[in-house]
Formats: sequence, structure tokens, C-alpha cells
Amino acid sequence: MSEEAVYINGIFVREKTFDNGGSSLNVGMKVETLIEELGKYQDDKGYVNFVIAKRRSPSEKGITHYVKLNTWKPKEEDKRVSSDPMPDDDVPF
Repeated sequence: MSEEAVYINGIFVREKTFDNGGSSLNVGMKVETLIEELGKYQDDKGYVNFVIAKRRSPSEKGITHYVKLNTWKPKEEDKRVSSDPMPDDDVPF
């Protein structure tokens, strides 16, 4: 069963596309909102993980993306997997 998405209010994201095909995301948010909204969801280390995703179409005010809380947590068996992608005995030289 998937959890219901938690959308973070008060973060405004507008994508700017340049003539050369590049782009950037311009993000605006009040500091008070940052502390209040994201502070609710911080983990025991003080971090908040969130996702910035593109909207299907821009809003009337040009908002092109939305922000939602990333609630993914590793399964217990994933936590036991070594963080070292290549143990020393697999080195080819």
C-alpha cells in the first residue's frame, strides 16, 4: 500500500528555459514557511527529503513544478547490504 503524497505548500518553482536548450529552476520560499513546513518532516538527523516534480502544465502564475515530501525508507534487508559497491577482493588488478 502506498502512502498518500504530502505536498509542501509555499514553495514556488518556475523553470526558465534558455535559447541554447538549457534550463534552470527558480525556487522561491519564505524563510518562515521553510522552517514551519519542512521542520515538521525532519528526520532524527535534521534532514528533510523532498521531490521537485514537473507539473503537467504551468499554473496561471507560471509555476512549473511542485514539491512533495519524499517518504521512501529502505527496507530492513536493504539496510544490511554493504554500502561498498566493490569489495576489495573484486578489484581486477
